[in-house]
Amino acid sequence: MGAYDEMLYLENLSKNITKAQKIEMIENLGKLKSRKAISELTRIARNEMEDEKIRAKAILSLTEIGDLNFVKNFFPLVEQEDKEILEMILIAIRELNIYYAIPELEKFFKSKDNNIKKEVIETLAKFNTLESVKVLLKIYSNGDNFIKSEIRYYLKESESFESFLNDSDELTLLNFITLIPKEKAEILLRKKIETTEDEELLILIVKSIGELKLKNILEILEKIYKSTESKKLKSIIIENIAKISDKGKIEFLFSVLDSADRDLKAKAILALESNKTNKAVINKLVDVMKNRDEWWMNRKLAIITLEHIDNKEYFEALIEMIKEEDDNRILRNVISALGDARKKIAIPYIEGYINNSNLELKKVVIIALSKLGDEKVLGMLVEDRSLIETLFPESIKAILNFKDERVEEVILGILKSRQEKVLDVILGEIADRESREIKDELLKIALDKLVSREIRAKTLMILSSYKSELLDNGIDVILSDIEEWWMIKKIALLIIGEQKMYKKYSTIIKYANDIDKRMSNTARQVAKDFYKYYFLEELSKENSSMLEIAKDIAELI
Repeated sequence: MGAYDEMLYLENLSKNITKAQKIEMIENLGKLKSRKAISELTRIARNEMEDEKIRAKAILSLTEIGDLNFVKNFFPLVEQEDKEILEMILIAIRELNIYYAIPELEKFFKSKDNNIKKEVIETLAKFNTLESVKVLLKIYSNGDNFIKSEIRYYLKESESFESFLNDSDELTLLNFITLIPKEKAEILLRKKIETTEDEELLILIVKSIGELKLKNILEILEKIYKSTESKKLKSIIIENIAKISDKGKIEFLFSVLDSADRDLKAKAILALESNKTNKAVINKLVDVMKNRDEWWMNRKLAIITLEHIDNKEYFEALIEMIKEEDDNRILRNVISALGDARKKIAIPYIEGYINNSNLELKKVVIIALSKLGDEKVLGMLVEDRSLIETLFPESIKAILNFKDERVEEVILGILKSRQEKVLDVILGEIADRESREIKDELLKIALDKLVSREIRAKTLMILSSYKSELLDNGIDVILSDIEEWWMIKKIALLIIGEQKMYKKYSTIIKYANDIDKRMSNTARQVAKDFYKYYFLEELSKENSSMLEIAKDIAELI
C-alpha cells in the first residue's frame, strides 16, 4: 500500500459503500499511518449517527496514526458514549501517552461497566505522575473493595505515590492509612485513638485498624465500642470485629446479642458467621431463631447464618419451626434451610406447603424439594409448563437439580425459545451438561445475531471445551464476520488456542496483525502456543538440526 492507495481510500470513504468496505478502508488508513486521514477519521469517530463498529475502527486507526489531539474532541461526549467507544478512547490515551487527558479520566469512571473502570485505573497507573496519583486517590476514596484492591496493587510500586505521602499531613495520611507502610500507620493510629473524640475520624480509624490487622485489635476495638454512644460507630466496630480470628470475639458478640438494640444484634449475628460451627454459637443462634419475641429480621439472619451446617439441634429446631411458624418471612428461610440440609425426613413437612397460595413461598418450596430429590416437583413442572414461567427463575433451578431425560427436553425447549431472561439464568447452570443436542443448540445461540451479544458471548464460553465439526465451522463464521463484536471474536480465538486447532494458523496470523490490540494480543499469545506446542514438535519429527535453528531464532525475536 502506498500514496495512491491512501488517496483512493480517502476519496471512497465519503461515497456510498458497504459497511465492510468502509471498515477495511479505515483500517488500511491506520496501517498507512495516513496523517491526511486524521480530520475525516475524527469526523467519523465523533458522529453518533455512525455505526458503532465503524466509529471504533476510526478511533483505532487514529491511535495507529499517532495523532495526539483527536482525543480531546471526545471529552464532552464521555457521559453518553457507548462503552466500546470509551474503551477505544482509553486505549488511545494509554498507547499515545496523552498526559493532557489525566484530569479528564475521572469522568470516564462514571461508567457502570467494571471493565471501563479497570481501564481508567490502568491508564492512570501507567502515567505514574503526581497528577495521575491524585486522581487515583480521589477514585480510591469513593471506590468499592474491587476498585480499592486494583488501585492498591498499582500504587504499591509507584514512586510518585511515595512522593505524595512524604508531602502529606496527618489527616491526609489517615484517609489513605492502608496504603502507607504498616509501622508508620500503627504509630499514627495509636496516637489518634488517644487524642480524638471526633466520630468521623474514629470511624476512619476503626476501618483502618481492621484492614491493617494490628496487634491487640480486639482489645482496641472493644475499648472504642464501650467509650462511644454512636450507633453508627458501634455498628462499624462490629463489622470489623467480624473479620478478625480472635476467639475472644464470641464473648463480645454474645454481649451485643444480649443488648436491647435490634440493629446492633443483627450486625452481631452476621459477625458470628465465621464461628457458626462452634457449639455455643449454634445454641445461641438457635435460641434467637426460635424466639417469637425477637425481631423477625434477626430470626431470619440466625437461620441464614447457620445454613449448611450439619447439626442435630439446628435441624430439630427447623422441623419444630416448620410445624408451628405462621410468619411467611421466617417460613421461607426455614424451608430453604431444610432443603439445604439434604435430609429426606423433611420432605413431608415441606410438601405440606406445595399448594400454598403465596407465590414467593411456593418458589422456595419447589427449590427445597428438588434439592431433596422429590420427583413430585419435577412432575408438576414438566406436566404444567405454565408453572415454569409463573415460578421463574426458581422453577428453572429446581428442574436442573434432577438428572432425568425429561429435564433435557425442558432445557432444549428453553434454549429454542430464545427468551433472554430465561437464557441468562439457565446458561450458568447447564455448562457441565454432556448432551450433544444441548451443546449444538447452544452453538446455534452463539451464532444467532438476533440474540444479545452478551448472551452469545456467555454461550460461546460454555462451548470452549466442546469438540465438534459444527463448532469448528462456527469459529470460522465468527472470525470471518467483519461486523462481529470484538469480545465474541476474542473468545473464538481463545477456543482455537484451548482446543489446539492448529489448522487455523492462517486465521491466527491474520488477527495477530489486527489494529485492534484486544484481539491481536490474544492472537499473538495463541500463535506463541502454536509455535511451542505444534510447530517445534512437528519440526523435531522432520529435522532435528532445523529444530535447533528455529529455537535460536525464537530467542532472538
